[in-house]
Amino acid sequence: MKEIIIGTHNGTFHADEVFAIATVLLLFPKAEVTRIDRRDHEALSKCTLRIDIGEKYNPPKGDFDHHQEGGAGARENGKQLASFGLIWKTFGHKLCGSAVADIVDKRLVQAIDATDIGDSPINGVAGVVTVSSIIKIFNPIPFDNEIDEYSEFMEAISLAQLIVKKYIARIKAELRSRNPVITAAQNAEDPRILVLKEACSWKGIVTSRFPRVLLAVFPDNRTKDWRIQIVSKNRFELPKEWAGKSYDALVKATGIEDVTFCHNSRYIAGAKTYESAIKLAKLALSSM
Repeated sequence: MKEIIIGTHNGTFHADEVFAIATVLLLFPKAEVTRIDRRDHEALSKCTLRIDIGEKYNPPKGDFDHHQEGGAGARENGKQLASFGLIWKTFGHKLCGSAVADIVDKRLVQAIDATDIGDSPINGVAGVVTVSSIIKIFNPIPFDNEIDEYSEFMEAISLAQLIVKKYIARIKAELRSRNPVITAAQNAEDPRILVLKEACSWKGIVTSRFPRVLLAVFPDNRTKDWRIQIVSKNRFELPKEWAGKSYDALVKATGIEDVTFCHNSRYIAGAKTYESAIKLAKLALSSM
């Protein structure tokens, strides 16, 4: 296979080109990444892909920039495309399939594009941490002349690769969970309690499709204990008398022998066995 050279601009980098390059490297890990002065047309012409540089959008030619007059277009929902969106449009489905790629675009890519374009509702809001703001801190620090800018850039790309991979894995798990969660909700003995015999990504499906479900009972794969968790505080909260209690104190509050904890925020609690978790869920709902 022909060597792939990815070219992008030098100077300050942003999340859109970092995530765009990360996506390409997940598909072509041996590709070379080079940072180029925007005016160095000879160096640009030697690149296989030009990302966030060149003022052209022409995928067959390897051009993925959005800085040209008029930009590079928008999605069907009107959200403009920055470099991450342009790359994802071409390569996302190759990385994870169309169904997963569409969800990644909605949950991750669009937010990063919007921040770069200046269209995010949280741009400039003090104290808000986003993926884009985390990538930004990899840029050179003022007064520190020891930093290797290229190494920092590649570290940011490594982080972006990890985030993309985790998003893909989570969304695949959600899609795999869909049928088991729907079946459990439709066949529930008590329509307020979703009982899952194995850990699933359940909350999104329940929130959108099953308004009567108030909490879920499920196993914790790491500890082998059982959990009860509310869908949202808009629907239901665990009893305030349980908040922050654990072991003996929670046993005293509930009368159930092997309960383990209840979070201060009253959204999750635990027990050692399935039977006790079911009892705990029913007891919680009896307090309504």
